Amino acid sequence: MIAAVWGRGKDKGEPQTAPLHLYLQPRDPWQVVGDDGEKIAVTGFWPYWDEGFADRLAETDEELPANGIFRFRLHGGTHHVKALQDRRLQLLARVLITPDHSVPDHPHALAVAGYQRAHPRAGYVPDELARSIVGKLPRAGAVGAIIATTTRNGIRVGLDIVASTHATLDIKAPKGIVRLWG
Repeated sequence: MIAAVWGRGKDKGEPQTAPLHLYLQPRDPWQVVGDDGEKIAVTGFWPYWDEGFADRLAETDEELPANGIFRFRLHGGTHHVKALQDRRLQLLARVLITPDHSVPDHPHALAVAGYQRAHPRAGYVPDELARSIVGKLPRAGAVGAIIATTTRNGIRVGLDIVASTHATLDIKAPKGIVRLWG
């Protein structure tokens, strides 16, 4: 059984709230072979709000939900392929989402990297979603977990991520519980 506590300490005086729960159901491995022989595969989990796997957490396109929980596909992964091969960026690994002020054309850019600051940048939160999140991030950033990976000819090129800006989130996976602190 895997049990991990992810996050950072709460500020003094901040109310403690009960965690929200997400349940992960393994997704059937999906693979397609293109006309040119290129193999694209997706493996991982589908996130649900209920243990019966009836209410799936939809991909968050533009607006951050009030509960602070969002799901997205990493953007820019093909420009960070070397970083995406890092073994620490595997299923259920933690990621940190922080503002990236090095992108002058996108003042709202949010970079995604492994949870430790020394980890290389793997890509970005999609632009529209980043605009709705950037002003609501805690100073230390948002914490997320990788719930699916996309490979092209065996090379990891994409990630699906569930993250929390301010809510405590327990992610119940088949092999244990992972906790994200917002």
